[in-house]
Amino acid sequence: MRTKECPWIFVVDDDNFTRASLTAAINSFGKFRVESFPDAGVALQHIRSGSIPDLIVLDLQMPGMDGIEFFRRLACEAFHGGLILLTGESINIVDAAASLAESSGLQVVGALKKPVDKEALRNRVWTCDANFHRSAQRTSVRQADERELRRAIDAREIVCHYQPKVDLCSGRVCGVEALARWQHPSQGLLPPAVFVPTAERTGLIHSMTDVVMQRALVDMASLHAAGMRMELAINVAASTLASQDFLARAIEQVRSANVAPQNVIFEITETGLAKDSLLLAEVVLRLKMHGFRFSIDDFGTGYSSLLKLRDLSFDELKIDYGFTHEASANERRAKIFTSSVQIAKQLNMRAVAEGVETLDDLTFAKRAGADIAQGFFIARPMPLEAIADWHARRCAGECESGDGLLEPCRV
Repeated sequence: MRTKECPWIFVVDDDNFTRASLTAAINSFGKFRVESFPDAGVALQHIRSGSIPDLIVLDLQMPGMDGIEFFRRLACEAFHGGLILLTGESINIVDAAASLAESSGLQVVGALKKPVDKEALRNRVWTCDANFHRSAQRTSVRQADERELRRAIDAREIVCHYQPKVDLCSGRVCGVEALARWQHPSQGLLPPAVFVPTAERTGLIHSMTDVVMQRALVDMASLHAAGMRMELAINVAASTLASQDFLARAIEQVRSANVAPQNVIFEITETGLAKDSLLLAEVVLRLKMHGFRFSIDDFGTGYSSLLKLRDLSFDELKIDYGFTHEASANERRAKIFTSSVQIAKQLNMRAVAEGVETLDDLTFAKRAGADIAQGFFIARPMPLEAIADWHARRCAGECESGDGLLEPCRV
């Protein structure tokens, strides 16, 4: 059971003035426990002894153990907190270090150049604060085991929340993505991290997808009946899509719900595309012949992107959060994002900016030519009963998202 009442932050920097300035700044942002270390080796000893922070603000250039060696050792310790990386050198160095840290399994919440901008630091520390409180709410929740997840699927406890997607040209709400949640009888609403890994490991992902698809299609039919014409995106694992009977089940479910296949988009994560390539290509083609559409999700995070764009007929390209968020302030992210948009355009695909969390993210995505935006700045995932109210306020121009960049939709 977690007993910490506020986030615990380590500041690791060999420069006394910088270390003191960072500590004072973080303390001014809110309620945090901050400890500072002039030496990465000492900080690592504290972590190995069980003093594990929620966030580490780390200077890359230090004598003795530098920041690169430090986070390599952090990865060996299976550190699950956040990292903010600092450098006085080129921003390209800190970006490359951030990519290396993420490839090692660490969570980088920021990469900043010295002298550190206080507002930029504040935003990243607040990200840590939000993650801390979300984690605190989940501490009593253990990973689901196969038996209880099977029971939950059979009992229809897996429900859908929906995150809206907005057309960047017209400002209209053009669709929603169905996201699985577990309405646990005693623990309340549980996030996918609690049960999706178990579903994938045990093969229950196939039956769970069926439950999600059936529920989402019924909900979509009710939205259409209420005058909210929009598309429905459903996440489907490549292994599920390539199963022998998925085609028949999908066709039967849209017919039963009276939803046109043209309004359904199956999102396939890029990391799963390498499996069952031949059968996957066959099923995708046959489903497209029935009117279904396909999106390549988390584009840029796998190794087979361009090959799959060549071999499979996608309709939409979702640019991963890691390239969307803060792209306006990061030249490398901006170039990758813009190049992804150009690839989508050249292949007659829509480009979706995923992970739009700030006004700057939205402004950049629109100016870079993306077609659709999705993320917390637009709206957080919500249950079906909340969509009508949110949609009405959005159309009336009462939602804050966009601040004028997205005109109220006209229905």
